[in-house]
Amino acid sequence: MATITLDDVEHDTENFSDEQNNMLAEIQFNSSMQRQSEYNLNSLKIVSAEVIRRLKATLVETAEDDNKEDA
Repeated sequence: MATITLDDVEHDTENFSDEQNNMLAEIQFNSSMQRQSEYNLNSLKIVSAEVIRRLKATLVETAEDDNKEDA
């Protein structure tokens, strides 16, 4: 017996109609896609932060090189 809780009320999914089962499947799919999207967004933020860090490092190196040439 599978149950889901909506608004603090438990519902037995064995008694669901086809339409209700389809809606439940859509909710589950949507939830899965949200988790995947959150994972992708977090991954993109991490990659972006790393690329920014690397760019800053090259800019510091370039500035240091420019200062050595001016001396």
